[in-house]
Amino acid sequence: MAARRGRPGLDEEQLSQLRSDLGAGRRPRVRVSGPQFSAGTTGAVRRVGDPGVDGEDFVTVRVKVGGVLDELRFSPSELSMAGGRQAPASTAALPTARRMPAPRRTRKPSPPTVVAAPEQSGAGGSGPDVSSAVAAHRDSSSTSVPAKTARPATRRAAPSASVSVTLASAGACWTVTALRGARVVVKNAVVPPGVVAAVAALLAQPLVEDAVAAVNDTARSEAEARAEQLRGELAAVEAVLQSHRRP
Repeated sequence: MAARRGRPGLDEEQLSQLRSDLGAGRRPRVRVSGPQFSAGTTGAVRRVGDPGVDGEDFVTVRVKVGGVLDELRFSPSELSMAGGRQAPASTAALPTARRMPAPRRTRKPSPPTVVAAPEQSGAGGSGPDVSSAVAAHRDSSSTSVPAKTARPATRRAAPSASVSVTLASAGACWTVTALRGARVVVKNAVVPPGVVAAVAALLAQPLVEDAVAAVNDTARSEAEARAEQLRGELAAVEAVLQSHRRP
């Protein structure tokens, strides 16, 4: 798979592959980068969001930080495919620690050293012929301004997965299905009609309460009719048994 030239991280094709893997129920792994992670640290991708909605950190990865598993959000440039699908290494600086431009070296001139000419001795003698002062300039040692140490970017906690709960009727029975994100928490668990009626009443939605009552009333009427029929059949059987008893 071709990777982007000159830039580390995941390209659009790799992001599309991760979405496909998640949709198929797989848990693809990626390498994560950052000063708080050791080299070669990998994590399981939990979600690939939309940069237009979630911002540039739209890839949620479950990764171990300080010995504790946590779900963190990363930008694609901070990730690479694990195994043989990783993006080529690059010397570009990571987004969490931006490279600072090299400071210019400045030369600070030292003050000139003035050497005074000595006075001539005697009338007939002549001392050293020094006509002017000699100025000496020496370059001071080069100093550089240290680059600011970039602090690790603060990881935003991954948003809580949405939860959906569905109550469904099937004849006289009710079932409940609950999802947390894409994960099934419970599926088609049987719920008593009385519990469903109580939940509908707590919702304070008259239309919902009426719909639940219609289903429950129909089921109750059918059950009462069936019970009456069975009671009649039971009475007939009891009468037969009674007839076989000796007086």
